[in-house]
Amino acid sequence: SPREHCSAVTAVDEDVWMELRNYQKCLVRYFDAQEPAKAVIFVETVVQTVSRDKALMGAGPHAAIIAYPVDLDIFSDAR
Repeated sequence: SPREHCSAVTAVDEDVWMELRNYQKCLVRYFDAQEPAKAVIFVETVVQTVSRDKALMGAGPHAAIIAYPVDLDIFSDAR
């Protein structure tokens, strides 16, 4: 998993991207196997903003991906 902060998933290298996708696939399989089965919606967001002073020192926002399990009957509405 990445140790450094990234401002967006599009900024990670290919190895991190593949690890992320594999983990997402595991979550999809896990929730599909639950009773009742659920679908997963992945949402990328920025979870931290920093002050101007910290930004000047190299700090910055970083991305987080949140997995929301939803019932299959409403999953099509979420698309």
